[in-house]
Amino acid sequence: MPPIEPDPAWQVQPEADCPISSVSNVVSVGNAMAGLAFPANTHHRDCIGKVSPALKRLGVVVFWVEQDRTVTVDQTIW
Repeated sequence: MPPIEPDPAWQVQPEADCPISSVSNVVSVGNAMAGLAFPANTHHRDCIGKVSPALKRLGVVVFWVEQDRTVTVDQTIW
């Protein structure tokens, strides 16, 4: 299966090395839940690991996308 190509029309472009610089603008409210999806690789897992307490407080769910396009929810945050 070919790799998933990013679509810049809906992706937030990070300003920092770590791809979550805009997470403070994302919150979960009422019945709506905010979520962020990242490639399941070491770089992204390390970045998210550094801010997982903040994501949990914001109620942001993290999804990991594997190369085969399967998606899992990060159970350490949510």
